[in-house]
Amino acid sequence: MDFNCKKVNGLGERIRNCREIAKLSRAAVSERLNVATSTLQAWESGEREPPASGIVGLAEILNTSINYLLYGVELQNTDIQVNTTPDVLQDEYDGSVCINDYRNIFVSAGFGRFNEEVRNPDYVRIDSNWVKSRGFKASELAMFKVSGDSMYPTLKDEEDIIIHTAQKKLKEGKIYVINHQGAMWVKKIRFELSGVKLISDNPMYPPIPLTWDEANALIVIGQVVRGYRDF
Repeated sequence: MDFNCKKVNGLGERIRNCREIAKLSRAAVSERLNVATSTLQAWESGEREPPASGIVGLAEILNTSINYLLYGVELQNTDIQVNTTPDVLQDEYDGSVCINDYRNIFVSAGFGRFNEEVRNPDYVRIDSNWVKSRGFKASELAMFKVSGDSMYPTLKDEEDIIIHTAQKKLKEGKIYVINHQGAMWVKKIRFELSGVKLISDNPMYPPIPLTWDEANALIVIGQVVRGYRDF
């Protein structure tokens, strides 16, 4: 992908500003990226164009998004409302806490599933020690059920998963439950210069490419943090 002068300069300025906000030296960032300090300096000055892998790495190190580095804007996500009734979701009993139970809403690990009806959640108890060890709040967790095999072997058909609804910022390689035009998906995220790809771990299912405009319209329900193992 070729940037014109204006875009390259804007990208370089955003890289530098994010690095300075993160209070990281060029040397520190260069070491983590495994590039020469002079290379990073050339990216920041607009003399050279970082490759896609460099932009992905910078976004992760500088705690920002690829969309912001490239275009100066963040992806906008519409929040869903989860039930946060304090007397239910904050009470601990016998080593367990309640979280929202949305297993009536199947999330597709296939070609997409439309959920015609969403009822109020039930509640399910999970180990409070696990919640504390991960630094989560019970009110920010929800349980869903996987439908389909596109994420196999990482996630299995009919498997219960726990998502962290406070994690709505997409990160490379993480798995999210998302709503795309009414279809509920559970997919891994891959960033590219042209947009975002929704990745299935089952090789029988091809990646689903989204433009940045389409990605901007995604509703991120939350990041998958537990299936049969922690993520």
